[in-house]
Amino acid sequence: MRTFAALAAAGAILLTQAASAATVPKISGVYDLMTTTVCQASVPVIPTEVYVPGSSGPVTTDVITIDPNETTNTGNLKQLFATATFSGAKVTATGTEWGGDLVFTGTSQGTSPGLAAQALSSIFSYTNTATQLTLIESNGNEVYQVLYSGIVGGVAQRMDLVRVDTVNGCVEQGMAVRQ
Repeated sequence: MRTFAALAAAGAILLTQAASAATVPKISGVYDLMTTTVCQASVPVIPTEVYVPGSSGPVTTDVITIDPNETTNTGNLKQLFATATFSGAKVTATGTEWGGDLVFTGTSQGTSPGLAAQALSSIFSYTNTATQLTLIESNGNEVYQVLYSGIVGGVAQRMDLVRVDTVNGCVEQGMAVRQ
C-alpha cells in the first residue's frame, strides 16, 4: 500500500512538472504595444563661490553649477506606440516612437527640449519562455521579463514586459494586448 502511495505521489509530481513545462503561452497574432524607456542622466556639478563686489571674500559656496569640463549625459526618454504582429518565429513592429533628453540643461552641451517623433518599422526573430521574451537582433538580443495573462486556447492575450539595461542605466516597461 505504501509503495502504491509513493508511486502515485511521484506520478503526480511528474505530471505537475510536465504541465508546468507545457504552460509556456504562445504569442500569436496582432498585439497593441506600448512601452516607456527611461535612462538615467548624469550631470556633473561643481560648487561655485559667489563674490559680492566690495567684500573681501566669497559670500557663499552653496551655488551649484554644471561643470563645463566634464561630460554631461542628459539621459533618454522614449515612448513607443505600435502594433506587433507575431507569426511563426518572427515579429513585425510598426508604429511611432517619441524620444528625447530626460534632462534639459539649457547649456551648450547639445541638449534640446521636447520629444521628436520617429516612425518605427522593424522585423525581429523572437523566442519566449514562461518568464522571458527575447527579441533577436543583429547587434544583440533584448531580453524582457514577461508576465502573461488572459491565456485563451494557449495564446497569451496580454503581456506585461520589463527590460533592465544595467550597462546604460535604462529601464523599459510596457504591455502588449492582443487585438
